[in-house]
Amino acid sequence: MQERKSEDSHSDTGHESDPLQPEKSNLPKPPKYYKHAMFILIAYVPLIIVPWALTCIISIRPLGLPSYYVQRGFTDAEVDRIHRWITIINAFNSIGSLLTIPVLSALIAQAASVYSYQQKARPSFHPKHLAALADRGWTNPWILGRSWMWKEQGSRGVRYLLHFAAIVVVVGSIQQPLYQILVPTEFVLVPTCRDTMPLTGSTYDVECQQNVPTGTLIGWDIEPGEMNQIDQIYVLQRLVGDLAKVSVTEVNAHVWSGVPDPKPPRQRMNRLNGDSFVATLEQGTTTGVLREHIMRLNSTVGCRHIKRSEYPSVCKGEQPFVRSFSHDNNYTRICVPGKFGYAPWTMSRSRQDIFEELYLDVVEELVYNLRSVDQRILTSNFTVHCTSTTTRGYFELGNYRNNFTWQPLLDKWPSQEELRAEFNGGQSPPAEL
Repeated sequence: MQERKSEDSHSDTGHESDPLQPEKSNLPKPPKYYKHAMFILIAYVPLIIVPWALTCIISIRPLGLPSYYVQRGFTDAEVDRIHRWITIINAFNSIGSLLTIPVLSALIAQAASVYSYQQKARPSFHPKHLAALADRGWTNPWILGRSWMWKEQGSRGVRYLLHFAAIVVVVGSIQQPLYQILVPTEFVLVPTCRDTMPLTGSTYDVECQQNVPTGTLIGWDIEPGEMNQIDQIYVLQRLVGDLAKVSVTEVNAHVWSGVPDPKPPRQRMNRLNGDSFVATLEQGTTTGVLREHIMRLNSTVGCRHIKRSEYPSVCKGEQPFVRSFSHDNNYTRICVPGKFGYAPWTMSRSRQDIFEELYLDVVEELVYNLRSVDQRILTSNFTVHCTSTTTRGYFELGNYRNNFTWQPLLDKWPSQEELRAEFNGGQSPPAEL
């Protein structure tokens, strides 16, 4: 008995006299920061950001391709891939809009819990502030309105928290309608590989079986190399024949107006302006979703009377065109300086301008004697000097990309990189060969 008592006494004494034993605190335990809130946030943020990021990309180009304009045309797999990405974006948006309010409310509720704990130790923290946070007052318009009438100390911080949370929830809830308003869906016409079949010469491709019509061949345009090989005799014969039949009121479908117009009027020969030009295809020809160039030519001619003494005694040039002949009571001389029969154009597809001139002298023969020119007595009727500037170059036909309106004359032919990325027509040669 004595030993037991001694132990008890020793135990009580040790307990009372131990100065290192900490006293127990009556303060509440701090709130726990649950990790699942962070996981929810990590999973939710991509649902909001990823659709917007993908939308920004596909509004400019398809995913995996540099542009919506692919010169070779889209294959079946590429078209299907675009549709799949649009479906994925819509699915992300739908899931995000369904989870927005629950997720944001859960995160805000935890933030309110932490705020309440931090303010609870202060004597100024009013019970109705705690009740407003506990009841998720940011979703209750009545509590939000009444919060502006609170006068107690600390009301401002609680009011700001409630309204900030309400704004976050409202913005999250209108995200999907906002997306539909700011990012409307539009249909974009794109060339498919079936559209480019006539250009590539292919007739069948296992990756090109879309149920769409095949592109139609609308004509052939001459190449610079072919133009230099045309026999001048053939051109002269055609020119003489056409000039004999042409009428000033004639409408020529191959004469284009200098002012681009989706629905241009036909050009009458007596109403041409200085901007008109000729091309192989008829005026107003368009190429649908394809982008192609064709050659164009335009000339301006001016003539003025000169003194007969200004007519060149020697026609200049390597091989000038010189002719003289008599007709009725007139004697005519012609001088065209230059190199007759020589193609003045280079192989370049960039703009080229050439200058030509012609001298014409027509006199009346008062004494007509064919035996000797010296025996003729000539009186000048008129002498004319004519100059001509001819421009050859290329222009883009009307198509879907330019609102079906042909484009102005190109000063410089596009680079190979630009041709491959933006235009059709096969692998065109470079501007300079």
